[in-house]
Amino acid sequence: MGGAAVVAMTLCQTRRSMTDLRTLDADQLHGSLNWFRGIVVNKLRGLDVEAATRHRLPSGVTLLGIAKHLTLVEEEWFETVLDGVEKPAWGPDEGFGVAPEDTVESVIAAYEAQCERSRAIVAARAADQPSALPHFFFGIVTTEWVLFHMNRETAQHVGHMDVLRELTDGATGY
Repeated sequence: MGGAAVVAMTLCQTRRSMTDLRTLDADQLHGSLNWFRGIVVNKLRGLDVEAATRHRLPSGVTLLGIAKHLTLVEEEWFETVLDGVEKPAWGPDEGFGVAPEDTVESVIAAYEAQCERSRAIVAARAADQPSALPHFFFGIVTTEWVLFHMNRETAQHVGHMDVLRELTDGATGY
């Protein structure tokens, strides 16, 4: 089989696995998400706030800004969508913004605390349990779907953090 056929087959398998969660186990998804969460924290360790907020890309995204964004995303998916705790909508400067009072330690602490709340919510729910509230774009989803989505979301940003950390001080790896 030629290279193009292998790529096409792989893309079809990937697309199918992204929409068919029956082949995935919620515990495996949660374990994988926890692994990515650990990498988020590791990418910040050893940096001071100046290094963690240094703009290295035209978009202005920073290591600390990504961690703050992931904290908000954890809150939105687990607390709001799954658990039904309504929160104020994100402001225009939220998402990747870093406040003057933020430190590497305070952002790590907030992220880890939010991840613990997310873990507790998952532990109290069945994998196929529908969300308490619909997501504005995806509608009603299951716990398992949110775990799958958060793996994708967190892994994507871990990749960004990997590049930013290497650009910052040359550090690579998990």
